[in-house]
Amino acid sequence: MDGIETGFQALPKLYADRILAAQEARYEATTKLTAVSADSLDRKPSFIQNTLFVNGQPWLNTNNDKNNHRDLRFLSASAAIGWDAIYGTKYTQQLSKYVNVDLPSSHGFYNGFYEVLNQPNKSLTAKNNGMILESLLYMQVGQPLLVWSGYKFD
Repeated sequence: MDGIETGFQALPKLYADRILAAQEARYEATTKLTAVSADSLDRKPSFIQNTLFVNGQPWLNTNNDKNNHRDLRFLSASAAIGWDAIYGTKYTQQLSKYVNVDLPSSHGFYNGFYEVLNQPNKSLTAKNNGMILESLLYMQVGQPLLVWSGYKFD
């Protein structure tokens, strides 16, 4: 979101490049579309952090209970659309297409798709759908939203 909102003022773009590359490499190794994020779930524990690497483990899924919730790993709809808004690569377009085809609901987009459970994470949140709307606006205006809006920090 830093790239979409500020044009990578908080974090270097190289950091985002590497995060996306790791997710694409996981897809190439496993054929599982990967777009990780922290978000709400439609079941207990109600919130999860899908990670690339934490506590010495790759692709760990955790929350405040410190347990590994591998069965709840999911492709994040907002992350998928956000990556495509910024990069527009063959892989990110594949992520975006998946969200558009498999995750719409009558009230926006579901938060994601569980890999192991092979079903949508049917949680509907303002966070997820707000980030998707920001990404779509970025794609429409073609520049970071702070630049487009003309907002100036004092």
